Amino acid sequence: MLSLFGLENLANGLAGGLAQPPGAWLRVAGPDAGEFIQGQCTQDVRRLSAGGASWALWLTIKGRVVGESLVLRDEAAGEAVWWLWSAHTSGVVLKDRLEEFIIAD
Repeated sequence: MLSLFGLENLANGLAGGLAQPPGAWLRVAGPDAGEFIQGQCTQDVRRLSAGGASWALWLTIKGRVVGESLVLRDEAAGEAVWWLWSAHTSGVVLKDRLEEFIIAD
């Protein structure tokens, strides 16, 4: 499941606020979320433990950079939840990039 948070929700939830809101704040969850993200970005996110983070690039099939983000791993109710935070890439761009490769049964 992909969800795009509004920037106002992010800004309201941060103590002290931000000088400039991030371009993206996405939540990716579900039983295959970790494997899905692993296959889409340039980092080995499977090695991240809960609370871990790693910078990653998102590429086209030809290897051109579409965007960047910090990939954070969290745990919610015993299931891994992944957060994608980007300072420069819009949430719409990241969400569209990920949704290109969702395969529904």
